[in-house]
Amino acid sequence: MKKTFLLALMSFIFAGCSAGSVQVTDLKGNKYTFKPGFVTCRTETWGAIGCQGQAIKKNMAGRRYVVQLRRRVCDDTSGDTNYLLMDHDAVVCEGARRLGIYQSKR
Repeated sequence: MKKTFLLALMSFIFAGCSAGSVQVTDLKGNKYTFKPGFVTCRTETWGAIGCQGQAIKKNMAGRRYVVQLRRRVCDDTSGDTNYLLMDHDAVVCEGARRLGIYQSKR
């Protein structure tokens, strides 16, 4: 009886810890886990969407640690196609898109 209760409790705890999170893998194979509230995005005065935040990074060796991700210009809502200023492939941008913080125009 106690074992069944503990198994049920453990599965509930593990499911609760990962609910609503998304995982993004970079080109080096590192995995970044984003949870709601880890990423913020805002529209700049010139129409671009910039995102920044933090994530739990798991490297190839399996070590996990929190990393700060600086602000990146992820998209431009003004219709300008100046790709030189935008960083569409930034990990923080992909995390924000998968969390539904903003929808890409591309």
